[in-house]
Order: sequence, then structure tokens, then C-alpha cells
Amino acid sequence: MNPPPKTCFVVGPIGKEGTDARVRADALLKQTTFLTALLVYAAAAPVAAQWQLTVNKDELTDEKIAAFWTSSSTPSRNAVGIPTNPKLILVCSGGHLIRLYVSVDIYVTDETKVQMRWDSGTPLDRVWQASKDNTALFAPEPNEILDSLLVHRRLVFRYFPYSENPQTATFILPPLTSRETSLKTHCGFSPAAELAGIAAEVASVELTPARDRIEIAEADRVLGRTLVKRVKNRKGQVLTSYVLEFRIDHPDDGRSLSFEGDTLPLDKGANRVTVIVNGVAAVRVLTYVVK
Repeated sequence: MNPPPKTCFVVGPIGKEGTDARVRADALLKQTTFLTALLVYAAAAPVAAQWQLTVNKDELTDEKIAAFWTSSSTPSRNAVGIPTNPKLILVCSGGHLIRLYVSVDIYVTDETKVQMRWDSGTPLDRVWQASKDNTALFAPEPNEILDSLLVHRRLVFRYFPYSENPQTATFILPPLTSRETSLKTHCGFSPAAELAGIAAEVASVELTPARDRIEIAEADRVLGRTLVKRVKNRKGQVLTSYVLEFRIDHPDDGRSLSFEGDTLPLDKGANRVTVIVNGVAAVRVLTYVVK
């Protein structure tokens, strides 16, 4: 037999305004509210990033509506000041993506500016639309955002609640291929096939450095994203969204490593750096010699 639930009460004298008793009562209230908020957040804190799936059926039409969602790795505060994790949500029905939005759980205006940064790229200013209850922000072009979700692993999303300071949610993006079967069923597309198509679009990768051999001091830092000057597809169009990887070979001792961050981990001596865009390696290979 399960024990009956227990209820806890915090009792203390209130006192008149300005008295010592009132000061202590106000301090107790603040401490209790803060502790409650921490307990609520701890219970609701997300596990390691993954795409969750919820499927509901419209009882009137028998139509299935699927929602794929992941929570931000960083908490913000909701309308009552309690820590919460915004959710990035994709909604599909009838084999199509019908909407993509971020649930923020705090009041925003009807049409609001947001700022977005994919991986280590340049921050972008965009205008999204608020939900009817003004607690979520909808992407005006959901398929455009979907393409970015396929090729990036991190999204920083800043939004501006009404009469509040800006808040920032960071989403560590799990690969959509982890939901391959469900996305095919409910959204009508294959993440693996889409990624293959994106990789096939890369026709040329133009690198920024003018020379293939570059000597630097040991204290110098090389940012991977600065190495790419331009990426073009087979139609000659410039691609603005892509995934960067690097292979770093050390000819002195035969070591080799793959790297997906921004500041390249260069060792003393020769470092042969191959830049890879959406799985396609640049023709030129850069050699950084660390003195």
C-alpha cells in the first residue's frame, strides 16, 4: 500500500510593515519561492538532447498530427519567474511539415524580432509570428529552418518578451536521422536522403588563405570558419548554410584526427588541414607550420 501524500506548510509571523518580524517574513517568503522554483525546474529539466515524438489523432477527421520536439540546454524564465526550458517543435500532418515554432512560455508581442545563430556562424535577425496566446514564436518559412536543422548541431535563439529583458535559449540539435522512420511516416521526407542531396549540391569550396603553406606562432589561433571564403553549388549559386568539418594530419608522426569545432587544435610542427563542407573536401589542402 502506498503511503498517503504529505503536505508541507511554512508558517511564520508577518508583522506590520517596517517591523523586524515583517523583514524576516519577507526574507522567508523569498527563500521559499526560490527553493520551490529550483525544485520545479529540477523535476522538469531535460535529459540529454534528443528528438521526442508525440502523436495525437483528430477525433473528427482521424487525421494524425505528429510533433517532434527538443528542449533547450539552457533555462530561461517563464511568465511567473520560474526557470523553464523553451522547446523547439516541428509539427507534421498528412505527410507534410505544417509548422515549426519555439515555445517560450512567456508573453511576446504579435510580431516579434528574434536573433538566431547556427553553430559558430554569424548572428541573424529575423521576424517570427506569435501564437494566439502569445507564448510561442512561429517560423514564417518552416522548410528553410528545417534545412538548417539538418546540417547544423547548435542553435542559439534569442527572443524579446514584452516589457522584459531579452532571453536566450541554446538548442543542442540531435541529428534528425535518429527519427528517420517517423519523419518519413508523418512528415513525408527522409533526413538521410535530404542530407545526401545537400552534400551533392556542393560543387566547389573556395578557401580564404592565399597560400597553401602558412607559418604561425605557437600562441596564434586559427578559426576554422574563417578558412572558407565561398561555397557554390552545381548551378553556381553561393551556399550560405553548410556543415564544416576538418581533418588534421601530422606528417611528422603519422597522427590524424577529425575535428568539428571552431578553433583548430594545431600542434607544434606541420599540420595538414583538409576543409570538408557537407562531406565534400576542398581541393586545396592547407599546411600550418607552428613555430
